[in-house]
Amino acid sequence: MFEGILSSRFYGIFLSIADTCNRLKIQQAQFTKNIMLCLQCLEPEEKQIQLVPRALGFLVNDQPKLSICLQGSLLVQALLKFQKTY
Repeated sequence: MFEGILSSRFYGIFLSIADTCNRLKIQQAQFTKNIMLCLQCLEPEEKQIQLVPRALGFLVNDQPKLSICLQGSLLVQALLKFQKTY
């Protein structure tokens, strides 16, 4: 499901889901895991540090230039508010 959202480039959907997870205090770890899986930084464990740069620009592969979009920045802010992390 997350891959479909990413490929359609409707990034605001990720932000809405993250905000709902924050507001209701549910599924925060599952959302984090799914977004990491979608951005291909869940495994191996060494790639998990790439979550923020990839989320900022919704990048799936390693690109030398950092790309930042508004929805990516807001998503990272929402993830930082999570009480339960992956």
